[in-house]
Amino acid sequence: MRSDRFPRPFVIAAAALITGAGLLMAPALQAQQAEPFEVNVIGGTSQPLEFAVIPFAGNAEVSSIVRADLERSGQFKLAPDSKVPAELAGTNPDFAALNAAGLDFVLTGSVSGGTVSYRLLDVPNQSVVTSGSFSGGARDVAHQVADAIHLKTLNKKGAFFTRIAYVTSTGLGRNMRFKLIVADSDGANAQAVVETDEPILSLNWSPDGSRIAYVSWLNGTSAVFQVNINTGKRTTLSSYKGINSAPSFSPDGTQMALSLSRTGNPEIYVMDLASGQLRQITNDRGIDTEPVWSADGRSLYFTSDRTGQPQIYRVSAGGGSASRASFSGNYNTSAQVTPDGQLATLSGGGGGYSVAVSGKALSRSGSDERPTYAPNGMMLLFATGGRGGRLVGASSDGRASFSIPTGGNAREAAWGPYRK
Repeated sequence: MRSDRFPRPFVIAAAALITGAGLLMAPALQAQQAEPFEVNVIGGTSQPLEFAVIPFAGNAEVSSIVRADLERSGQFKLAPDSKVPAELAGTNPDFAALNAAGLDFVLTGSVSGGTVSYRLLDVPNQSVVTSGSFSGGARDVAHQVADAIHLKTLNKKGAFFTRIAYVTSTGLGRNMRFKLIVADSDGANAQAVVETDEPILSLNWSPDGSRIAYVSWLNGTSAVFQVNINTGKRTTLSSYKGINSAPSFSPDGTQMALSLSRTGNPEIYVMDLASGQLRQITNDRGIDTEPVWSADGRSLYFTSDRTGQPQIYRVSAGGGSASRASFSGNYNTSAQVTPDGQLATLSGGGGGYSVAVSGKALSRSGSDERPTYAPNGMMLLFATGGRGGRLVGASSDGRASFSIPTGGNAREAAWGPYRK
C-alpha cells in the first residue's frame, strides 16, 4: 500500500497500516489526562456585533448559556453585565443610554417554570427585533434562544442546539479503553454511547442525528459500524477483506460513501444502506479515501495521492472522472464542505498539520486533526495537541477560536446535524 511514503495523518485516514494498528496507533491515542477546557473566545480579526445579554429574571444560568453560545460563535462582542443595568432595557427601554453604551443589540428575558421568554432590542433602530418563548430543559431552551438570536441578527440559523461526538481513551498499551462520547455543542451533558478496547476512528453523523458511523476493529481487521445513540444498538455495515474506512452518510441518509480495498487498492464506493449493494466510484492506482458528500448529494469530495502528494478531488456521486479541488499548498486531506461550497482541509507538511478554510490557516498548532463543520457552516471543531488531545473550534471566518471542555483527552471530533 506504499504507506511509508505518506505523513501519518494521511496514513491513518487511508487505514493503510491496519495490520499494525495496535502498535502504531496506541502511542498517539494514549490517555494523558488534560485539564478541562472552558469555552472561551481567545482571538478575533474583525469587528463583531456589540451585544448585551441582561441576566434573565428567574434563572440567570439560562442567559449565561445564551451568552456563551453567542460569544463562542465569534460574531458577537459581549458587553460585561455591569455595563448595562437591567432597568435600561426594561418595559420602556432607554435607547439613548443603550446607544451611548455603544450597543447594537440587547437581549432580555425571563424564566418561569419550564418556559423561557425573550426579547431582542435593536438599539440603533430603537425597536424590538423579535420576541418569543421556548419550553423544555434549561440548557436545551437556552441553546434554542441563542439559535433564534443568531438567525434574527445574522440571517443565518445558529448551530448551538446541536450535538458533537468525539473519542476518548484511558489506560496504556493493551489496557487501553476507548469511548465514543456524545455531548451538547458546548461540551455539556457528555455521555458514552460506545465503549471498547479497540480504537475508534472516523466518526460521521447520520443526517437525522440518530446514528453515528465509525471505524473500529473486528477480528483483527478494520470494519465500519453504526451505533444508534438513543438505544446503543450497534450494527456492522462493512467488514470486507482489507481496508474498510472513512464512512460518510449521504445528505438524505439512504447511502453511505466509504473507502474499501476489497479488490486491492483503496477506492471510493457508495453503499445503498437498505440493500447493502455497493457501487464503485473511483478507479485509480493512488490511495482514494475520506469521501464526503456535497450538500445536494450529487458530488463526492475525497482525498487522493494520485498526483504524488495527498490532495482533495471531486467526482460525481455516480462515478466518472475526478477533478482536483484543493490547490493551496502541497498537502491537503480530510475535506469538509459547507452548503455554499466552502472547503476546509487538514493542510501542512513536514512542519505539522493544521486546519485551513479555503487555503487560509485557522490554526498553527501543527498537531491538528480532521476538521468538522457545524451544520450552518459558520464554525468548525477539531482535535489538536497530539497525545493529550483536546477539542478546539473556530469561526470559519477566522474571527475567533474557542475550547470545548471534555474532562480529559479527546480525538476524532464530529459535529452533528440540527436537532428536531
